[in-house]
Amino acid sequence: MRTFRTITCLLFPILLGLFLCGLFADNKALWISGIVLLVVDVISGITAQYFIDRNTLYLSYRKSEDEEDDDGDEDDDGDEFVFSYMSRLNGILGKEESAEFSPCEIVYGIVNLLDAQQNLSKEEYYNVERLFKRFCNMRTSKRFNGHDEFYSYCKRMIAEFDLIAPYCKFCGSSNVLIDKMVDFIKAPYREKSKILLKENKMFTKDWDDLLNEFYDVFYKDR
Repeated sequence: MRTFRTITCLLFPILLGLFLCGLFADNKALWISGIVLLVVDVISGITAQYFIDRNTLYLSYRKSEDEEDDDGDEDDDGDEFVFSYMSRLNGILGKEESAEFSPCEIVYGIVNLLDAQQNLSKEEYYNVERLFKRFCNMRTSKRFNGHDEFYSYCKRMIAEFDLIAPYCKFCGSSNVLIDKMVDFIKAPYREKSKILLKENKMFTKDWDDLLNEFYDVFYKDR
């Protein structure tokens, strides 16, 4: 993945030169081709960087939990993790009827801890990371029969993170629009969650009851 990102960086000045040559030579076909390839190159580079960030998170947590990993192949293992996950994800979102995922795999696809660290308060980040680590320890795969079943499971996980802090701040996408009204309505639930978190009641029945109510109101019918 890092090699791919490097290639996109090397191609950028070449494609930029192609675009400028076509522009100055008044060759419409050449400059249009150049700008199209430039856009593709930039998008590819951004995508590669996105998955590199995911790999960094995956490898850091895996290394902290597995002291036997000293063979120097971290990047290759991270790429294998990403490609395996994306292959199955594309399958279940496409024509395949079922696929297996573990909560550990799913949480890396729906949460960006780097964004959480930058955008959340220390208290919010502490609790988001705590929940993240809990899902990371859940490595038994579950078979999902179709897109709807998989989507419902992901919604449940997202709702739990959103109960702690606004999910849009650490979902990994800058294109998510914040619905101010909905966020305002969610505020009382988050205040209740803060009380439970201060009382160290995450993963208790009180927490589950609040999460169930939050999920039913904001996520069940989405």
